[in-house]
Amino acid sequence: MARFVIANRRAGRFTADAKAASRFSVAVALDGISSARIVEDNEPDDPLARRVVVVEADPVEVERERAAAGPDTIIEPEILHHPLTVLPNDLASAVPFGAATAAIGNVTRIVVTGGGAALASCQVTVFFRGFGGTSNAEAVTDAQGQCNVPNPAGAVVAGVLALPNGGFWPTLSRGAATAIDCAQLPADGPLGWWHAATGIAAFDPGLGSGVRVGVIDTGLGPHRCLRHAHGIGSFIDGIEDSQPGASDDVQGHGTHVAGTIGARPVAAGQYGGIAPGVDLFAARVFAPGKLASNADIANAIDALSRGHAVDLINMSLGAATPSEVIHDAILDAAERGTLCIVAAGNDDGPVNYPAAFPECVAVSALGLAGWAPPTSLSATRLPQAADCFGRDNLFLANFSCFGPEIDCAAPGVGIIAPIPDLVGDSDTLYAAMDGTSMASPVACGIAAALLSQYPGIAALPRDASRAALCRSLLTSGLQDIGLAPKYQGRGIAFMP
Repeated sequence: MARFVIANRRAGRFTADAKAASRFSVAVALDGISSARIVEDNEPDDPLARRVVVVEADPVEVERERAAAGPDTIIEPEILHHPLTVLPNDLASAVPFGAATAAIGNVTRIVVTGGGAALASCQVTVFFRGFGGTSNAEAVTDAQGQCNVPNPAGAVVAGVLALPNGGFWPTLSRGAATAIDCAQLPADGPLGWWHAATGIAAFDPGLGSGVRVGVIDTGLGPHRCLRHAHGIGSFIDGIEDSQPGASDDVQGHGTHVAGTIGARPVAAGQYGGIAPGVDLFAARVFAPGKLASNADIANAIDALSRGHAVDLINMSLGAATPSEVIHDAILDAAERGTLCIVAAGNDDGPVNYPAAFPECVAVSALGLAGWAPPTSLSATRLPQAADCFGRDNLFLANFSCFGPEIDCAAPGVGIIAPIPDLVGDSDTLYAAMDGTSMASPVACGIAAALLSQYPGIAALPRDASRAALCRSLLTSGLQDIGLAPKYQGRGIAFMP
């Protein structure tokens, strides 16, 4: 038995009868798979809405039904997507060290400080090299900034990565050094290098006003600089939960993404979003410690586009395998005027999905040479290839995916934005992160800012012409930074 997703197509079905007939095809497909055991079923009350079902079934029987199904029916494997975080390039292949690995040798004690003071609740990853290859182990520092990490027998420490719970730069120490001191983050907002590089010279709290932006990620806040944002709920295991707290961030990634788009500073020195005037709507599709399924992502796209009429959706997530269910949701959203802007991926290879779908805007990540402290994780993102360096000290980050699908580039290294305090009670924390996950919301913010300044935006119909306008406004303003199209598309997202 394996897990499969069964859903009906909505894109291109423009009448109520066509949508209803498509919806009915899911029931027909389920009847045709006698081994199917329903695991998840959103089964919305609206008879014209998409029905998405996850089943466990015999693959042979599923393939037989898929071949016989009509064009209204999508049947595909469950495809899991991950939030696009990134390890140091040369250590990214490390596998977690656990009971299945070689026997434990000695124990390594790690001490983490920030500006000379102990950093508690800091996530530490120790990378080992030995005869069995590369592995890693994780721990969290105590009140004294210390933690003990067991070594695989015969292995040596290759590096230590410290990820503070906000306020300090993530720091990488290569070799056997086990005392890590993290530099404090700058507090000279509201503008950072990512604003300047995209043409924003002055902070305008109203920029993006009148534009509705959705974020599909690990959740939202709580954070004081995002109190204006709307958490629409979680979409987990086929269940939509709109209860208070259901949208709360379970990892910190989604809050950073949302804050990069639309944070509104409440104190001096805090960094603002690219388009702080937007109306933000966040959907959580990740449960703690789990990846997000194609079923849940499609449901979140439908909810944001159909239920909340967003103009743009940012997705800083990806998978190597394309999902027809997600693709149809993206196409369906575009027919309602919603454009999806998506992170290209962080494995220095082909563009991930859904970014690779032509209807999406695929965004690669840029860095600025000299911005981050030399000991920071962000300082490790310089590429080795000469053709990855562009004008004005900009470079393609060494983790960024690239290819002919790239539409544009945007800053994605050392981006400082809000995160929730997952271990305490502060709702004012900021952190620096790297990834196409950070570049995509910068581009999304620029698209929102450009759309908000388009005359008569409020009167535009919510149909495919609106999504086409969003794309046109973004792509027509791109600025060439001297990189090949496979790296930058037509250039960096820019606000003239």
